[in-house]
Order: sequence, then structure tokens, then C-alpha cells
Amino acid sequence: MSATLALHSAADSDPGDRSRWGISVLSAAAIEGGLLLALAWVALHPDQPPPPPPPMAIQLVAPQPVPAPPQPQVKTPPPPPKPVPVHRVQHVHVPMHHSEVAHVVHRQPPPPPKPQVVPHPTPVKPVAAPAHAAPVARVAPRTAPLAPAVIRMSDLPPSFIGAVRDAVQGAAQYPAAAALETAAGTAHVEFLFRDGKVSAAHIVQSTGNGFLDQAAVQAVLRAHYPSTPANFAGKVLDFTVDVIFTEPQSNLDE
Repeated sequence: MSATLALHSAADSDPGDRSRWGISVLSAAAIEGGLLLALAWVALHPDQPPPPPPPMAIQLVAPQPVPAPPQPQVKTPPPPPKPVPVHRVQHVHVPMHHSEVAHVVHRQPPPPPKPQVVPHPTPVKPVAAPAHAAPVARVAPRTAPLAPAVIRMSDLPPSFIGAVRDAVQGAAQYPAAAALETAAGTAHVEFLFRDGKVSAAHIVQSTGNGFLDQAAVQAVLRAHYPSTPANFAGKVLDFTVDVIFTEPQSNLDE
């Protein structure tokens, strides 16, 4: 009965399912037949063990490909509706009848202009000129005093030059500090001379000893100079004299 039901159910399915159901029904029928034979053998031969059931034949069936699912149908959108033509309304000019009353606009007259006030100019008093104007004093620009010209020794008389040299050499004093070193030498001193006054005295050539150089400058500053010649009075004279220093006489005697 089970095999019949299986056949009926298999007949209602598709061909692929029918083949699978047929194999299953045959396998079930073979198993039931084996069981019936075993029961009959036991009933007829109770002392003997029942024969082994016949081997089952199992056939492997390859799985059938699963059909692809149906693709959904794409609905095509309906075409857009056609534009409805718009009928333009023509404006009809309706002539106006002369019986219509025209609107009259009453215009107000403009206001009268305001009188302009003209200011009267204030009379300007004449300024009387002074009877006698004070003269403007003119101040002459101050000019810097010109430096006096310096006269060189070559333009001076030799007698006056000799008298100035003798005055400087006579005022020279040998310094005691140089005596310990037994120093000696000649110092060339340059200075400016004007009417018996000396300025800007400085050493042009040194003796090699600082004490002797200082003594030479001091001799120029404290010397008693002769009178300046009349044609050179008030003028600046440039002098360069030699101041000679020898070793002290006490050292030479020893």
C-alpha cells in the first residue's frame, strides 16, 4: 500500500521528482519484501535462524539543477501625456463712446514767491596811512674773522731768527731724571710766535728720551724773546728751533 501511495504521489509531481520517487518506492518495496520473507521463514522454521535479507540495491542519482527563479517583470512607465495647446485670448479694443464723462483734474496755482532780503553791505572804513613811516634798519650779516696769514721762517730776517733760537737754547734746562740715564740729544720743536707770545708748541723730532723732549717744550714756553720787527708786528710767525741737550758735566769728568 505504501508503494502504491508513493506511485500516486510521484505521478502528481514533475518528471524530475518522479524519478526520485520511483527509486524510493522500489527501495521501500524491497525492504518490505525482505521483511515478509524473514517472517515467513521464522514461522515455518522456528529452530533455524532466518536467512539474511537480500542486499539492497541503492542507486545514486545526481541532483537535478535547481531552476532559476523567475525574473521580475519591469514595468515600463507610461509615456508622458501630450501637452494640451493653450489658446491665446485676443484682446479686442472696444472704442469708448463720447458720452463717457472725462475726469477733470483741478490744479492748484503755485504759491507766490517769497520776497528775498538783500543785506546792505557794511561800509569799510579807510585805513589812514601813517604820516611818517619809521625806517627799517638793515643789519649787515656778520662775517667770520679771517685767520691771520702765517709767515714762514724763510721770509724772516736771519738776525731775528738767530735771536729767537738763542733765547730758546738759553732757557733749556737739563732734567734731573735724565741725568741718571746720562741721556743726550737734540729736539726739534715747532711753535707759533706772535708779538713775543708762543702757542701750539710740539715736538717735531724727538731726542729719544721723554724727559729731554718735555724739557725742550718747556724751554720754548719760558724763553724771553726779542722784540718783533715793526714790519712783522701783529702777524703770526712759524718757527722751528733746535734744543740741544748734552750729558751733565759731572758725568763727563768722571
